[in-house]
Order: sequence, then structure tokens, then C-alpha cells
Amino acid sequence: MPIGVFMSKFTIMLAATLVWCLNTSNAAPVASPGYEIQLYATGMGAIAGIQVGPDGKVYAADNAGGRVFRAEPDGSVTQIASGIPYPNGITFTTAGRLFVASGGGQAVYEVANGAATVFANMGAGAYPTSVAALSNTLYVSNSGNGTISRVQMDGSIQVALSGYSNSGGPYGLSFDRAGKMYFLDHATGGVYGYDFKRPPKLLATATGWGGTFTGIGFKNRLFVTDVNTGYLLMAEDGGTTVVASGFAAKTSPPYIGPNGVAYDGRSKLYVADASSIYVITRVK
Repeated sequence: MPIGVFMSKFTIMLAATLVWCLNTSNAAPVASPGYEIQLYATGMGAIAGIQVGPDGKVYAADNAGGRVFRAEPDGSVTQIASGIPYPNGITFTTAGRLFVASGGGQAVYEVANGAATVFANMGAGAYPTSVAALSNTLYVSNSGNGTISRVQMDGSIQVALSGYSNSGGPYGLSFDRAGKMYFLDHATGGVYGYDFKRPPKLLATATGWGGTFTGIGFKNRLFVTDVNTGYLLMAEDGGTTVVASGFAAKTSPPYIGPNGVAYDGRSKLYVADASSIYVITRVK
């Protein structure tokens, strides 16, 4: 091959590699006044949902790689399971059992002893996008059919809520200490709260097709991730305020962010972004 042709092809390949790297490794996010943000761990594929485990460590679902990771306090990363089709969210029950929502598998998987097995089939077209535990009962958001399901530990399934957007419906379930449920309607960006006594209430709005996960953090505040804007938002008083910005957004799907939020119950709020987890603390 003539050297000129070889160099041209090499230049194109190098340029493509640089573009890919830029798209999948955004600049460090920036916290708003009153908060500090630091990198906690990286190298976990395309994260879609995180959770703090009973051991105090942060667990992450890798949507692109079908894996589950554990981030250690020293920043190292351990793979604890694989083979889950497009995992979208992760949770622990009060009993310490680990479950993962699988959009590709139309199911909820349980992870135990390094293996992932189907625990509950949600049905064709459900497309589970998150799972959250209230004590030892699971709730699953089904974006494909606009429902939220209740899954008992015997594997039985009931519809808990319905009537949300099909193909872009419920996303990002979480619970506060009082047992109130929070979730998004992904297509509309609506952020809802549900106390199981009255119909769900619209609390705030993220961008349509942008809001992905909710989570309770500092002083029982509600946080929302938005992958259109690349913002971590706090929902309050019917609106939202930006807590941190400059996350990956939708620069190079499936490497998007922020795409998951979890709290340690004391002082640290963890945020997933592309292949990394950041930790946010309040400034006194």
C-alpha cells in the first residue's frame, strides 16, 4: 500500500478514535454553590442506575455490557454479575437481596453468588426501566406499556399504577423514608409522587425524553437526573433547581448522563454519569 494512502487511513482512524474518546469522556461536572463534587469511581460501562448497598458500597448497572459492578471506597471496581440484557436500574430489599431491571430481558433479575437469574417475567413489551424495593416488595417501572408493577417475593405480579406514556412511560422509581414513591414519565418529563392513598401528584417537570432517575437525598429532598440537559436537578415547590451540571448528556449513547442517583443516608449523594460515579457533598 502506498505510504500516502496508509497515512490517510491512519489519520482517519486516529480522528475517529479521538472523536469517540471525546464523546464518551466529558469534562468533569460542576456543582452549584453550596455543593462539592468529586469523581468516586470509573470504568463501569454505560451506567443506568446505581444504589448504595447494605455494605455501604455503591452498585451500578451497566446497560451496554449487561453487567453489575460494585464500586469500592478506594475507587476500584469489581464486576459481580454479567449476562443481564440491557439492565436499567438496581435495588436492594430490606433482607439484602439484589435485583436488577432488564429492559432487554423484559424481566427482573436477581443477583446472588456471582450469578444473575430471572426472578420475574414482566411480559412482552413491558420494557422495565427501573426497580425499587419498599421493604421486601419490588416495584418495577414499565416504560413500554405505561405501568408500574408490584412484584412480591413469591414472584407474583400485580399492576400498581397504569395510564402513563406507552413507549417512554414510567422511569426511575425511588422511595423516601416514609414509603412514598417517586417516579418519572419519561416521554413528558413529569415527576410524580405517590403516597398509596391518593392518586399520584405531579411535583415538577424535567425535559421530555430527558428525565431518567429519581432519588431521595439531603434532608429528604427529591433529586432527578436529566440526560437532555446533563443536569442533576432538585425538585421543590413545583419547580426544579440545578444542583450539578456538565454531565455527559446524550453525547454518545449509550454513554449518557447523569443516569442514576443514590444517597448513603448520611452525607453523600452519588450520581452516575456515562461510565463513572461522582459523589456530591454539601458545603457547610
